[in-house]
Amino acid sequence: MDRRKTLITAMLLATITACAGKDGAAGPTGPQGAQGPQGVAGLPGPAGANGSANRLTVTGVAGSSGTVGVSLGAAVGMDPSRPPQMACYLANLPQNGTWLAVAGPPPTNTSSPYCGLTFNSGGFVAVMVNVPAGWTAAFVVSY
Repeated sequence: MDRRKTLITAMLLATITACAGKDGAAGPTGPQGAQGPQGVAGLPGPAGANGSANRLTVTGVAGSSGTVGVSLGAAVGMDPSRPPQMACYLANLPQNGTWLAVAGPPPTNTSSPYCGLTFNSGGFVAVMVNVPAGWTAAFVVSY
């Protein structure tokens, strides 16, 4: 039994000395742990500014020159450095409701219809060129 008592005492002594306080300088920092789970979503932020509230749709019919130009008026802006947003459409028979979207000039084929804005006499003019005679050009402007 003495041997067992000595063994238990030695183990108890080893355990107590192992739990002693810090002795010496701290070791190096360990590696970064894995990312924790996503937290609970916060409250929604305030509402943003109102979007564009004004929309203007104008149309024109191409003559034999194949060009349609429509003045947009002062309401869409008078600053040539701040053009309004514009989308362009083209239709052979607008009453059928089929409109083709038209964009800027194709890089290799400038004989296709294309549209744009020009600033002339203090106001913006929506222009579409290379339009087949008799077709209707539509310009949808947001400002």
